[in-house]
Amino acid sequence: MFSPTRSRSVLLALVLAVFAGIVAASPASHARAVYPSPNCGTTIYKADGSKWTCTFDDEFSTTSLDTSKWAAWNGVNYNTGPATCYYDDASRLWVRNGYLNLAVTRLAKPASCSNGSSTMTSTYGGAVVHTQGKFNQTRGRFEARIQFGGGVGIHDDYWLYPSSTTYPGQAEIDIAEPWGAWPDTMSAVTHMTGSDGKDDGSWTPCTISRWSSGFHTYAVEWTSAAITFVYDGVKCGSYSGWTPLAGFASPAPFDQPFFMILQTLADDGSYSPSPDASTIFPAVTQVDYVRVWK
Repeated sequence: MFSPTRSRSVLLALVLAVFAGIVAASPASHARAVYPSPNCGTTIYKADGSKWTCTFDDEFSTTSLDTSKWAAWNGVNYNTGPATCYYDDASRLWVRNGYLNLAVTRLAKPASCSNGSSTMTSTYGGAVVHTQGKFNQTRGRFEARIQFGGGVGIHDDYWLYPSSTTYPGQAEIDIAEPWGAWPDTMSAVTHMTGSDGKDDGSWTPCTISRWSSGFHTYAVEWTSAAITFVYDGVKCGSYSGWTPLAGFASPAPFDQPFFMILQTLADDGSYSPSPDASTIFPAVTQVDYVRVWK
């Protein structure tokens, strides 16, 4: 998730610690069910004319989250800010009428949650679902059709994160990261710790008028040479030519499996304006589908 002031190394450790803790806490008896091969709907083609091969597909056609594909956070947070605790409950996470729904709510009273190393108190509750331990992939096309929740202080994200810590610095792809305070701008973001030890990623602001008013298709095409963002079938921006830390060669750190995350939260003013009197709660993000190709 994009933040110009956040410590990326600290975030890396916290995110993986929280995800690892949740995966480890899952009952061992929950064996993964066998489902038909994903089909991703219509066949699509690469620039060279060859077909993309579908590797992951969730159309949210059931009445609950498919736990063979996704897991949810419950009562945790991965950072001390933004001040949102994440819950797996029916008021913030549900599947209905072909949509995954993720909601941000204002809590009736402040609540505490842990990021694995410390405890924070929040006035907002949000939702996170992820595919760590269930699906990850190195390179390919990742796409979702989403109507993000809007409103000042609301901050959502559809993003990719490494499944392990093989690279000692930051690596992250934010396919679509909207901030409710800027209702006509969708952020396409990459993070990577470069040879200078700094975040040498990219941020491309793409114009989507009133993105919270309807569904849009957000995709990234990730190759060994470039990470290209495509919104509603139109190229938004591309990131290439990165130089990794000493001891690593490009395309590191984007040469390892990443998993997907869908997230909705409320900022506390650390990274964008806090919710104000105009912000409507619950702020609900709806996901029509998530599809991945290789």
